[in-house]
Amino acid sequence: MKDFLFVLAAVFLLCKIPQILCDYCEPLMFNGMLNYNQPRIIYPAGTVATHSCSAGFGFTCENPRTCMNSTDDSGVGSWSGLDLTCEPLPQSDFYSFGTTAGDSSLPRGDDNSSPVVSLPNIGLPYYGQIHNQLYVNTNGHITFFDPSGSYVPDPFPLANNLQLITPYWVDLDTRNSLSGLVWYRIATDSTTLGRAATDIQRAFPDQLPFTPAWLLVATWDHVGRHEREVDVTSTFQCVLATDGQSTFVMFLYVDGGIQWDNPGQVGLNAGDGIRFFSHPDSFSSRVTNIHTTSNVGTPGVWIFKADGDEVVPAGCLNAECPALNVQHCKPFQTELLHMVLILLLIMMRVQWLLIPVILVSVWSDLRLESVLSEGDGLN
Repeated sequence: MKDFLFVLAAVFLLCKIPQILCDYCEPLMFNGMLNYNQPRIIYPAGTVATHSCSAGFGFTCENPRTCMNSTDDSGVGSWSGLDLTCEPLPQSDFYSFGTTAGDSSLPRGDDNSSPVVSLPNIGLPYYGQIHNQLYVNTNGHITFFDPSGSYVPDPFPLANNLQLITPYWVDLDTRNSLSGLVWYRIATDSTTLGRAATDIQRAFPDQLPFTPAWLLVATWDHVGRHEREVDVTSTFQCVLATDGQSTFVMFLYVDGGIQWDNPGQVGLNAGDGIRFFSHPDSFSSRVTNIHTTSNVGTPGVWIFKADGDEVVPAGCLNAECPALNVQHCKPFQTELLHMVLILLLIMMRVQWLLIPVILVSVWSDLRLESVLSEGDGLN
């Protein structure tokens, strides 16, 4: 019996080694980006690619409506371009906006800004600062200290305490009567707050339940571009959600919403010249396909936790494209602890303690698989 337990523990350790090497809590980007900074790799339909999980890899489907459909822990991934369909976000899935939602709108114009938007008294934590006001600007950004008509996007990071949230910073113009408008509101109704709580909890399944006290919903609805042009328009939404301690930022992009391929800045900036997040397609003509990208597995949706010193991207993927969970979502530290404990018990030959440690590790794996199988993505 004693020898059997030690053999069992040794086999268990060998099975855990790949999980340690791959660090199973790193999300795969929908559009072929791992950890936001790995090279984009495009494979033709039917390709089978071998990769090193420690180096990072990614797939971009030729058809933006399909995504990778399988991979396994050995590091071999394949997709047919046919089996799994991920529909881009329809505009009906935006948070409600417009006059019927009680929104205010920016006056038509070029480089306009909203009046100061006073925030509820709990404030908005963002990159370690508490803000009590903000401005929604025509050119696709939100500022905190002053309104901004800046229409030429600058690459992040930016300094001089220029704290920015930029769902799509580019030269937009609503002067043409055929252009749509920029809408915004503070939302406190239970329906909207409940949806945000659900979306955020699904994006961050390992966090404690989050209940927002209020949201800012800002929507750029079919707005024109510079010089009053409306031959191509831009439609996107930014939602800020906070409970006074945690702040989450959501960017939503509909299918075909960004029609202008003018390079722009998409991301978050701390204002210290160091900390920032920049979408991989910023300053690229690929921005017109931003509706096919995600960090939560739902095309066109990006969610971040942005109250602390660093932006935290959405956690383990459990969305409408379940095959995007190419890595289990078990924290690296947990796996390492289990391995160290088992190794110590083997060295100390305390075989009767091996069984509970192995059972705990297996139980946590099974619990994770159950959580992932229940996730159904943002609605």
